[in-house]
Amino acid sequence: MIISFVSSKGGVGKTTSLLVLATELERVGRSKGRRVTIIDADRNAPLVAWADMPGRPENIRVVGVPNTENLVDAIDEEQVNCDVLLLDLPGLADVGLANAIMLSDLVLVPLGGGGLEAAEAAKTIKLVRRQSRLTGREIPYRALMTRAPAGAVEPLSYRRNREQLADQGVPMIKHALLSSPAFQELPDGGNLERMLEDATDKRRRDQVTKAMDNAQAYYRDIIAALKELKNTKTEATE
Repeated sequence: MIISFVSSKGGVGKTTSLLVLATELERVGRSKGRRVTIIDADRNAPLVAWADMPGRPENIRVVGVPNTENLVDAIDEEQVNCDVLLLDLPGLADVGLANAIMLSDLVLVPLGGGGLEAAEAAKTIKLVRRQSRLTGREIPYRALMTRAPAGAVEPLSYRRNREQLADQGVPMIKHALLSSPAFQELPDGGNLERMLEDATDKRRRDQVTKAMDNAQAYYRDIIAALKELKNTKTEATE
């Protein structure tokens, strides 16, 4: 299973949303020994740095591939040694990025409420659709809202971006990843479970618990999307 995270715009929560999914995949599948591998193709290698910090779950492995020319070879090599392969892909559109998208079982395109973020997400989705046409295979994708303020009322900027993509027929992950200090701290090392263990006051425990609840809802959405895609694929072959 290969899941790619792609965005042509920086600062949309791409690396954080990948880390949230990686740690949830490992946590839920820990009793079965689920192995999660991350390929960090970001030139800044934030996930390679994360892997060297205390608190990384043992069943999560991170491989740095700064040169996109080597991406396909790395994917071929790593996918046989893990249960789930997550790709943190660079924003620069090149042959390596396009090939990685073609190999993906699901492409996630994160965006927030910024004024240009829906337009940038649409560019990435256009690339995915183009690769689908070139390969003759439908490459599944979903847009993922990130850094959303917590609250019952969705901010106008987020609703505008969501509606803009919906008008273009873009499927969305149901639950947005909320703006949370716990999520923001993830790339600096550790995981949510460790944060909860280290919490020294009720405010911090509540903060991390809310992030964990949101992470679990996000994880369930991804699993539901994968099951839906699998059923669709099965029906298409019958």
